[in-house]
Amino acid sequence: MSLASIKPYFRARLNTLGFTKEHPEAFDVEAVASTIIDKTFHILNGPATLVSNNQNHLVFTVDVGVQIFFKGYRSEENGRLRAESALEDILKETLSATNRVTQASDGIKDVKLVTAEIIPMDESQDNISLLQIGFSVDFTLDFE
Repeated sequence: MSLASIKPYFRARLNTLGFTKEHPEAFDVEAVASTIIDKTFHILNGPATLVSNNQNHLVFTVDVGVQIFFKGYRSEENGRLRAESALEDILKETLSATNRVTQASDGIKDVKLVTAEIIPMDESQDNISLLQIGFSVDFTLDFE
């Protein structure tokens, strides 16, 4: 069990849905090349908050952000609609009981939705919509 198992959980869920282009930069999501921006995703683990601990393990809640870019091609509305459709699929895949509560061997105990929004990128990125999803992950780290 490791905190490093959180990103692979989300990566696997996104790959299942056909999102295979992960942005390699740790923090700079603005640096995605325009030639590959459509359906490129970025996963960022946020702060971890200690919920409880005992002699056997630590229990954390970890904030996780997922960002996915969608080209609108001819219209900004097209990008927004594509992002909206993808959001439903992503929520079903990441929050289904079959996926989220069967990860105990990885330390993941539960995954919950916190926020979801679709925003336009800045004006230099024509017709690009950015889907931002915030999750809260309950995670257990065993000492042994």
